[in-house]
Amino acid sequence: RPPRSTPLYSSAASDVYKRQVIIGHSMGGMLAQVLGATHPDICQAIILSCTHKGRAQPVGSPLGKAVQERIQQREVMDDASYGALRVGKMLSGKIDPQIMAFLAAVAGEIRVEGIRCGGFAMQYLDASPFLDKITAPVAIFTGANDVVVKPDAVAALKAGLPQAHHWLLAGVGHAPYCEDAASFNAAIEAFLDAVLTDHGRKLLAEGDGTFEITQFALADDEIDYSLYNRVHPSGSAYYDLEILQIPVLEAFTNNCLLYTSPSPRDQRGSRMPSCA
Repeated sequence: RPPRSTPLYSSAASDVYKRQVIIGHSMGGMLAQVLGATHPDICQAIILSCTHKGRAQPVGSPLGKAVQERIQQREVMDDASYGALRVGKMLSGKIDPQIMAFLAAVAGEIRVEGIRCGGFAMQYLDASPFLDKITAPVAIFTGANDVVVKPDAVAALKAGLPQAHHWLLAGVGHAPYCEDAASFNAAIEAFLDAVLTDHGRKLLAEGDGTFEITQFALADDEIDYSLYNRVHPSGSAYYDLEILQIPVLEAFTNNCLLYTSPSPRDQRGSRMPSCA
């Protein structure tokens, strides 16, 4: 059922000063569903990654067996052991050891109360009443080997959002943004390239399944990557802000492109509609 009050969603919305692309992963995906329904004015597009609608159990019902098991493990295991255990159960295939170590360190920070609160949040939430109020374009990303979000939960989410566009990400589990970052980012780019242009929106709105994204192209000619210094004494990310502030060619809907510096992007294969 819908929450009686939504201070968390209101707080999240207050941090957004213009329309944004909302990407919600796992529990964050549940938040994104409610945010998209209650604050459509700030949602330009929504990507739901490895998530579901919530379990819709009656308030007061006990936590499920899996969550209770996690609580018991957390009570007796040290941070490193618990983190490695949790990450090992969520991922699929071989992962870069550094990424694995980072994820395990993050997972090891959670405490019993966090597991309990998160478990109750997922158990009681039912996002179903919100879904038909979402007006932004939606993509649903599913890890082909995700053991956390079961196929029936994915099917229920897709049924509640029939106009959403589904990406099945091969060879990944519950953390595709780390397990195969290139494919995850490519899917995001392909989705946004379609829904944030007039022509793409028109084709997607027909909803007859004939429109398929087969390729996309990006250009970064304007970026001065020499600013990225791996041996800088303050760390390799020292110049990240300068890199991010470099003017680039940006695409907008309404059949217009904004030039902030010259770039032959059309030679890379990207469509360049004329300014209306």
